[in-house]
Amino acid sequence: MHVLCFLVNGDINVLIPIFAMLNQRKELCKLHDKLEQKKKTLLEAIANRKKFLSSLPSHLKSLKKASLPVQNQLGVQHTKKLKRHHSAELLPPPLYVVYSQLLAQKEAFGESIDVEIVGSVKDAQSFAHTQAHKDTGN
Repeated sequence: MHVLCFLVNGDINVLIPIFAMLNQRKELCKLHDKLEQKKKTLLEAIANRKKFLSSLPSHLKSLKKASLPVQNQLGVQHTKKLKRHHSAELLPPPLYVVYSQLLAQKEAFGESIDVEIVGSVKDAQSFAHTQAHKDTGN
């Protein structure tokens, strides 16, 4: 009875903003639901991409392994060069420069220079790690 009395008696202008707010909230709820759905879709896409990226190292490793016979057949030793390059990066800077220059001269001029890095890669990695910490003061 009070609502009818209120409407009959008077100011409907009070209800207009309330209904407008109600409609605005309903629209915002719809927008929120759409955005939540879009967020869910994006999170699924990100998860799928992360899964794909995490599987890449094993695929690359199997590709490298599968390419070895072809490399040997063609006389291209890319995998061996890559391993030598990683080993060379562990050398102290002066030795790395000498090693790189000798390899460059060998490749550029076809000279019969034999350059080889001998030693444990793990020892070199631990030494490089120790040196890096020593240089940074940690």
